[in-house]
Amino acid sequence: MHVIDHLNEPYDYSSIMHYGPYAFSGSGKKTILPRKSGAERMGQRIAFSDGDIRKINKLYQCSNSVNGNSIVENDQVGF
Repeated sequence: MHVIDHLNEPYDYSSIMHYGPYAFSGSGKKTILPRKSGAERMGQRIAFSDGDIRKINKLYQCSNSVNGNSIVENDQVGF
């Protein structure tokens, strides 16, 4: 059995990692339907969602908040 750790965060339909409602559709019909209403922005590729940022902060034990529109240059992360 696989165990998934959601890091005590709700399911995030607006995550940058979530597929859009028409992903992999050959017919033009929706292939993914949300289980509850309120997921109008499913599968965006613009920026990290607030949930993405909270999970990243938890995974990397960061206490600083990050704006989803921030751009980090390579020299700022030690490359």
